[in-house]
Amino acid sequence: MKQDNQKDNLLVDIRDLNVAFFLRQGVARALANLNLQIKRGETLGLVGESGCGKSVTSLAIMQLIPEPGKIMSGEIHFNGEDLMKKNRKQMRKVRANSISMIFQDPTSALNPVLTIGDQLTDTMIVHQKMGRKAAREKAEFHLNEVGISNPGRQLKQYPHELSGGMKQRVMIAMALSSEPDLLIADEPTTALDVTIQAQILDLMLDLQQKYNTAILMITHDLGVIAEVTDRVAVMYAGKIVEQTDVKTLFKEALHPYTNGLMKAIPSAVADLADHEKLYTIPGNVPTLLELPHGCYFQKRCHLVSEECRSRHPEFTERSAGHLVRCFHV
Repeated sequence: MKQDNQKDNLLVDIRDLNVAFFLRQGVARALANLNLQIKRGETLGLVGESGCGKSVTSLAIMQLIPEPGKIMSGEIHFNGEDLMKKNRKQMRKVRANSISMIFQDPTSALNPVLTIGDQLTDTMIVHQKMGRKAAREKAEFHLNEVGISNPGRQLKQYPHELSGGMKQRVMIAMALSSEPDLLIADEPTTALDVTIQAQILDLMLDLQQKYNTAILMITHDLGVIAEVTDRVAVMYAGKIVEQTDVKTLFKEALHPYTNGLMKAIPSAVADLADHEKLYTIPGNVPTLLELPHGCYFQKRCHLVSEECRSRHPEFTERSAGHLVRCFHV
């Protein structure tokens, strides 16, 4: 009975997902046998350096991998259905009603020649079969819900008339207008100043509790991870190298890459008189065109051995719910 409940509580189940980009220089493997689960109502953090596959994961879920990229194999189960088996029309319906996305830069995500009102109401009219008056009333409701005062006036404005924080609030209102089961937030606060960042994150958590929406929080910022997530998956070169709950990650990170990310966080209480340099992980992320044989992190790892160079570590459970891809934890 307990296993059935756990299965019912699973919203997203990605199994052995492989995504590649076919470039002139060769084939870049962006995701390699990715396995990832998201439970209903939880916030899962996906963290890692630029180019590690975080955004590709989100685009794969949305079935929006751009050319020359292609999903090579794998399964993406959402609400018990494999999205890989849906056609374009069916996926448009899923994106309109069940999965929403907040992008890093709201300025580029919003259409500059349409008013905020048109952009909010058009989706409701087309996909939710609402009348224009009802759609406008719902748009005003959601703008008010995300903390935008005088929403009737804001609906008449164009994106360039709003601040960055206001535009991101509009994006959240747009994403939640369909009351989705899953909200994908791809670096949603990167373009905002620190004060506005905190407000946006608090707003997202408040709305999550209200609608019981699961959130996939994609970020390179471990501060955001600590603030808002329940579980964390750490990515490196297209693979997840560590996964656990957020408290365990910050208390007992096991993978050398995760520990490197932790050590690279600037300390608020650092003694500036020591002139100590900020820690950096040596080397660079390997190119996806020429991934090394064995562990992908081997050339940057202080624990590297012949075993690391000869074969790839499996993703194994070291303690309850704490999975690591490393021979030397």
